[in-house]
Amino acid sequence: MLFAEGQVAKIVDFGLAILVEKQHEEQGEVWATPYYVAPEKLAGQAEDFRSDLYSLAASLFHAISGRPPFISESSSMAELLRIKRQPVRLLNYAPHASTPTAYAIDRALSFKPEDRFGSYAHFIQSLEHALAARKKNPVKRRRPKVLRIGERVREGSWVAFAIIALVVGAGLYFWLHRPPPNARGAGSSAQPAEPDLSADMRFDVGRRQIVEERFADAAKTFGTLYEEGRLAEPKNSWAAVHGGLAEFFAGRPGLARTKFKMLADRASPTVIGLDAKLVGFFRQLPLLVSRQPDAEPHWDDFSTTTYEPLAFLIAGLSRWDDGDFEGSIALLRRLQKAAPAGEDAWVADYRPLVARYLEEYGTFRDLSTDLAGAATSPKTAEAALKRIPDALRAIRSKKLAEKLAALETEARQKVTAAGVAADLALKQKQADAGAAEEKLLTAAKLKIKELSENYRFTEAAALIRAVDVKLDRNISERDLLTRRVDWLVEFKKRLIEDINASGYPAQLVRKNGQKLLGIASRADDLQLEMRVQFGTLPSVKWTDISAMTILQMARTFMRPTLPQPALADREWQAGVFCLFEQLFPEGQALMDDAVARKPDYQNDRAQFFGQPTPAPAPEPAKDPAPEKAPAPAVPAIPMPATPATP
Repeated sequence: MLFAEGQVAKIVDFGLAILVEKQHEEQGEVWATPYYVAPEKLAGQAEDFRSDLYSLAASLFHAISGRPPFISESSSMAELLRIKRQPVRLLNYAPHASTPTAYAIDRALSFKPEDRFGSYAHFIQSLEHALAARKKNPVKRRRPKVLRIGERVREGSWVAFAIIALVVGAGLYFWLHRPPPNARGAGSSAQPAEPDLSADMRFDVGRRQIVEERFADAAKTFGTLYEEGRLAEPKNSWAAVHGGLAEFFAGRPGLARTKFKMLADRASPTVIGLDAKLVGFFRQLPLLVSRQPDAEPHWDDFSTTTYEPLAFLIAGLSRWDDGDFEGSIALLRRLQKAAPAGEDAWVADYRPLVARYLEEYGTFRDLSTDLAGAATSPKTAEAALKRIPDALRAIRSKKLAEKLAALETEARQKVTAAGVAADLALKQKQADAGAAEEKLLTAAKLKIKELSENYRFTEAAALIRAVDVKLDRNISERDLLTRRVDWLVEFKKRLIEDINASGYPAQLVRKNGQKLLGIASRADDLQLEMRVQFGTLPSVKWTDISAMTILQMARTFMRPTLPQPALADREWQAGVFCLFEQLFPEGQALMDDAVARKPDYQNDRAQFFGQPTPAPAPEPAKDPAPEKAPAPAVPAIPMPATPATP
């Protein structure tokens, strides 16, 4: 088809091809154009004028969209027939085309002849209606797909040119092929009236508006159709059903219920085109959207392969509006599982519309489950609370959003209360643990005191290290006590080494004041070996020796010839021994000497006597500079005026 000057369309060629099902069978050949041949011709079925309608519609589809409705490289009739079973929509390939144009072409391209137009006149009327609609609502001018070299686009849409040309061509073709006058006898002069094309087309447009979620437009379309009453039954009653359905989707449940009530009151077997089963279905619609609990239908009685699953959708939307979300979702899931077939397959087109209800309720259900455990699982509830703002923005149902917001408020209160209770429980647990640990430390201190009085410092060190505490203050106290006992272990270890190296020449005194014969020649951790002029006496236990005697033994080995740091270590360890043995003046004097020889002990001394570390003298600066603040004092461990047992 080419456009000549004056906007005239001409048919210049028919591209025929030979379709051969089997190469060796003469009868398998079909002369036709694969793109435009009607399906019944490929199937070897009888042809009539509706086959010509199909071919013309395929040509018009190609003219407007720039591509054939079906494309296949195969020459097999079976393959082409399979492809042509798939519905093709003009708007999928020519979105610039108008809805009336797409309706006319899509209907004429129906796979089944009975689904196409019922006459030539009906098809021409559809095309004329599309042309009138195009003139009434012109679209923005577009450049044609192909231009002659140097030619500019003239006024008018090339799509409109195609429609005009094909309407004229179709009219001429059908007029030339009209039946002769004598073929229309007296009995055929009163032909049945064609249904109103505009109303039929608007019905399909309304259904598409619902599928595209243009619910307000769909409600208006079906409301007007039902009021006009230009559709034949049962289609006119179905317009009322779709109008009510669109009102529910649009969030106007009151109008929806009113429309279903009006339809139920009007539906009657006496209305031509309504059978008893359909009348029963229409009359049941007000019950489906009723708020009366005792009006619950028997859902299992509804067929799942006819139009009746529409009841699940209508009732589900009604319950959703009432706030019965669980009941709504149960019905909408029934719709999802239904399999309407045949002439009622259109019901399945509405299944995708319920996806957002299922998704919204799924979000609500998951959040409500997590929030329900706010008292016992506050962390899970807190995570759910963080997701609620996004969920509220996504939920379109006002009642569901309000219900979720109420759950949020309640959960926040429970989480707060649970947090307070948890804090109190934690503090109580810490208090109980602290009390238990302090009791454990007190018992360890008493045992260490007993062991230290008997100079069993190694056992005391092992005991304090075995004390298991968790609180920071108790850990600090245990570590400090461990360090002090370690000094005692080192004190006794060195004293034993000194005795074994050179012996102790002075006389030993027991704790009861008794002087021992002989001198200490050797020692270990438990006892000392005593030697006299004539031999060896029985060993003496360390526990029998007085603390002052042990201090004198330690002083004997503090020789001035020792390096100053080593001498300071001995003095410090002996000072710690004195404090444990309540020889406080001697211990303080020894610690002072140790600090003088080794200033590093100054901080350790503060642990016993609470004396802060003296601030270092500032170094002279070349340039004036701000005076530096003194170093902070080391936290002191207060000692009583009269020192007690460490």
